[in-house]
Amino acid sequence: MRAKVLTLTLLLLLSLVPLALPTVPAPPGFPSISVEVDDVGEVETDPVEFNHVMGKATVTVENIPLGGTAIVNASTNSGWMVTVSPSEFDVPQGTTGHEKRITLDIRVPAGASAENPVELTVFANITNALGIEYFGDGFVNITVEQYYGVRTSANGTMAVEQGKNLTHQIRITNTGNGMDNFTVQLNNEATLATKGLELEYDEAAFEAGKDRMVPIKVVVSAADTAVVGTVEALFTVRSKGDNTKFDTYKLTITVRKSTSGGNGGNGDPIDGDEETSDRGLYIAGAILGVIVVLMIVFFMKVKRRVDETEAGDEDHVVGGRKD
Repeated sequence: MRAKVLTLTLLLLLSLVPLALPTVPAPPGFPSISVEVDDVGEVETDPVEFNHVMGKATVTVENIPLGGTAIVNASTNSGWMVTVSPSEFDVPQGTTGHEKRITLDIRVPAGASAENPVELTVFANITNALGIEYFGDGFVNITVEQYYGVRTSANGTMAVEQGKNLTHQIRITNTGNGMDNFTVQLNNEATLATKGLELEYDEAAFEAGKDRMVPIKVVVSAADTAVVGTVEALFTVRSKGDNTKFDTYKLTITVRKSTSGGNGGNGDPIDGDEETSDRGLYIAGAILGVIVVLMIVFFMKVKRRVDETEAGDEDHVVGGRKD
């Protein structure tokens, strides 16, 4: 019986020992500073003016001995301008945990590219009273909303002979801020066909990146009987990303009569008649020149004979006086 009482007394004393010990706080962790950037999402950009987009980041400072001043800044891999507020804040001595909410004023440039995400990085560092520096950073990707646009080169001109073909080039520039495809359409093909003209070109989509240019080849063929004169080929170049974005191109084509003979087309005289007429004028001029030369030779011979006759008569007179 005595043994049982001693055992219960011992167990009771052991259970009271933790209550009698003094309470000691848990030791702090390692010093650190960290940054977390909120998702910004997709931002809009204007072709002409820049836009302001607001973002947020959280800087957390933990267990920095003796406290210090935290410095915050931010940048992007595309060179965008980012302003942080506040750019610095004080951390009191003895603070085991301190959070600061940072406002980010992100300036999205005019015409910012939508082809690749932009990486936004926020940096923070703190130096304590002993000169020890702690550093942290965080980043987030920003996507840019795409807009579309297209521009063609200045209107062109060309001259083609009947029965011949020539190649022309239309230059298409992507004025949007991302990759796009474009289609080409000839609007008055039937009218050109009545004039004896056929145009061959690729109607398929042409891919081009931001501010990139692609050339489009157009082959213009004139039939032997193509109508001599000037006609316009009217093209429309359209964005596939946004079919409301398009530009027009005008190619002025002058059809000339063939210089290789044959029918001149549209009831005009053939080139052979003009060549025959020119040849006749040439021959007539040559004959006239020969006649002039012969006449000069003839008169020179006549003059020579007259001079010889006069000289003979003078000799005869002189000889008679000697007798």
